[in-house]
Amino acid sequence: KKDGTFLALQAVDYVFWTEEVQRGLKKVNSDLKTFPVSGKELWISGKVDQKVREMFTKTGWKIQENANNILFKKKK
Repeated sequence: KKDGTFLALQAVDYVFWTEEVQRGLKKVNSDLKTFPVSGKELWISGKVDQKVREMFTKTGWKIQENANNILFKKKK
């Protein structure tokens, strides 16, 4: 984003906490340390499990569920 926020877009229905998600979060957080980012946001088309929300927010992420409603607004 223009303000320096790293934005990850994912077209998924539901994310629940798994070892794969844990490894991915650890990897991306490590990789982002080498870039000057002002924030981290995960936008998904669906929803996340409460454990996913807790672990992402614990490491500084904001989560936007139902992102399609924002990204694909119908024109009036």
